[in-house]
Amino acid sequence: TPPPSPPPPSDDESLCKKLNVVTTTATGYEATNPPSKAVDGNLDTRWSNFGLNSYIQFDLGVKKKLCNVDIAWYRGNERTMTFTLSSSSDGNSFTTVYSGKSSGSTVSFENYNFQNVEGRYLKITVTGNTMNEWASLSEVKINGMDLDGTSTSTQLQVIKNVFNGETGTKTASDFKIHVTGVNPSPSVFSGVSGPNGVLVNLSPGTYSITEDVVSDYTASYSADCSGTISSGQTKTCTISNTYRNVNPTPDNGLDKFGIKKIYPTKIGGEEWYMNMNNPSSDPRNDPKTSLKKNSDGSWKITSNKVRYNVFTSTGYDSGKIVIDQQKLASRGYMQSSNDWKNLEITGYVKVNEGSSKENFAWYAHGGRHTGDGYAEGCEGTSYKVDLYYNGKIRFAKEQWHVSYEFTPTKTGVGSIYDKWVGFKGIMYNIVKDGKTSVKLESWIDKNNNGQWVKLDEYEDKGGLGSQGGECKGKSDQIMHWGGPISTFRWDGASDVDIKNLSVREIQS
Repeated sequence: TPPPSPPPPSDDESLCKKLNVVTTTATGYEATNPPSKAVDGNLDTRWSNFGLNSYIQFDLGVKKKLCNVDIAWYRGNERTMTFTLSSSSDGNSFTTVYSGKSSGSTVSFENYNFQNVEGRYLKITVTGNTMNEWASLSEVKINGMDLDGTSTSTQLQVIKNVFNGETGTKTASDFKIHVTGVNPSPSVFSGVSGPNGVLVNLSPGTYSITEDVVSDYTASYSADCSGTISSGQTKTCTISNTYRNVNPTPDNGLDKFGIKKIYPTKIGGEEWYMNMNNPSSDPRNDPKTSLKKNSDGSWKITSNKVRYNVFTSTGYDSGKIVIDQQKLASRGYMQSSNDWKNLEITGYVKVNEGSSKENFAWYAHGGRHTGDGYAEGCEGTSYKVDLYYNGKIRFAKEQWHVSYEFTPTKTGVGSIYDKWVGFKGIMYNIVKDGKTSVKLESWIDKNNNGQWVKLDEYEDKGGLGSQGGECKGKSDQIMHWGGPISTFRWDGASDVDIKNLSVREIQS
């Protein structure tokens, strides 16, 4: 009797899992919004290109059975996008598998389902935009399974962290990682920071993950960077590299850019410095707009609305965010224990054109600033240090997005138009008699000569604000917790030059 025939491959939708993307390409992109941002696991980054019929293409490495696609559209709650999805086995001949429109009502993922199809490549082509001619999307998930109808969920998640201190210069992509095991794909790749890292598909069995040595950096590996993986398992390997300065210089009170520190950096604390050669190469910052390099090495921004976000070395993970303000006050952080909290935020700016009614605002103590009230808006807490273009100053407390309380506006230093000025926003916790308050300070280098002067200070001991109950806190909740995002913000200025931005965790 001949053996029974094997069952046909399954099209069970429950077996459709997120597939690993090996490479991304596109017809074009803004320098700060490359196609790789569409699969970095961060809804606050994006791929953008001007022109209808622009496309972004994803290579899965090997042919898979494709089930559906999740897309989070940039500004998806403000406009409707018309688009097509097409697949290919060779990257040359594509077949349309879906045509449709986005809802125009959300910035979260929307699922687009189609008849299962085999393919190695998936292309998204934007053919319409109800607002303008930009093609922009924040994040994409391609879902599918192996060709034999089995789940592709046997995976290694490889996350790269790099700690540079004040003098290291490497980024995650400077480290080459190797995976040995049973049919790993990819087996060699550059590191990726952030909560998702790189997904490696492999067959069950033993495996190990190593990386090439990079001079002056030590490496530590989490427990699951080697071992045995079973069918259906997903394991996470975190590789952390720390810069080891073999010839350290004494702390002379200056930061990496030679700018005076008002407060010393916390030993082993979080730090971020703007990459003045190529800001877009740094996954820890998201300007959300285009930057153009000036002849003097500074950078020009011509957007009237800027939210220049900076992440800690842990990155941003919406799945770990806590918004209940009672819980936040108890545990002291919104996402991770190394969230931005006790900070010195520094930047040199030059306003060439802007409204005197508008201001710079350096802020922290929260996450994404979206939505309005509970629940989405509760992530948007912040303390802000404001400097108006006409030189006036104030502090702001945002109990949720959007609910502000302000301190009285003061005269400050006079107009800051058409000249370089240094601006620092400082915030840190003070514990006295078992109670925690938040101290805010505003500093300026008005003449661009390194002479810093304190403009004002304020201590939130309570009594500022009345809307904390919206997010389950006290009405005047003191927001002494950390948050994963620190931001350089300004509005109403169509021509601003910037340089030497930094965020440092300070001794408190």
